Amino acid sequence: MAVLICGCGHSKKELPTYGVSGTVNLDGKPLAEGEIYFVTKETGQIDIVPVKDGKFEGDAKAGSRRVEIRAYNIETPKPPADMPDLKMEPTKTNYLPAKYNTNSTLTADVSADKPNEFTFDLASK
Repeated sequence: MAVLICGCGHSKKELPTYGVSGTVNLDGKPLAEGEIYFVTKETGQIDIVPVKDGKFEGDAKAGSRRVEIRAYNIETPKPPADMPDLKMEPTKTNYLPAKYNTNSTLTADVSADKPNEFTFDLASK
């Protein structure tokens, strides 16, 4: 009887994370609520940090990161007139321009050697 043991796991080296913090302003005022995505350009890995009252604080992997910022309107659609008891699920719609998220050119260099404090000033138009 022969027994075959195969190791098929992939070992990805996990990049270290460091504290990041800062502010996000929209049209000169603190962004009420949102999220900042710190995207690792090479792998597409994302570290998401919440924004509240224009401030954010969390952890992100080291390196040059693409930054995407999103803020959402949450709405619950009305049910169709012929089905008034139908429970409708809320929908989230990002209201920030694509130049700050899907088409973002914003970047941040996250490092162990320096404070990782960033300020992002956005315009709604």
